Amino acid sequence: PQRFRLTFSRSRLNGDDPVYQAAAGAAFAELEAAIRLAHGAPDAPLEGSLRAALTQAWSVVHGFSYLLLEGHVAHMTDGDDGVDALLEGGADFILIETVF
Repeated sequence: PQRFRLTFSRSRLNGDDPVYQAAAGAAFAELEAAIRLAHGAPDAPLEGSLRAALTQAWSVVHGFSYLLLEGHVAHMTDGDDGVDALLEGGADFILIETVF
């Protein structure tokens, strides 16, 4: 949880650090690849609806993560497997909603 919080704490990070930039780029590339695959557009320019879908997915992923870390998701889960079920269902939703 603290790594996630640190990642979005601009006052504590050096955004110009090449190691940080490489790690951030690699993480974002994973999400971009999933969205491109879902859209059937592996080599298309990142613009228009593809860029919008990627931005939406990125926002949902980080919003969910923040809510989870702050304890605002617990009431939506069913026991120990609840968070995993929410994550899997959420991944399907992100990919389906950004495609259609």
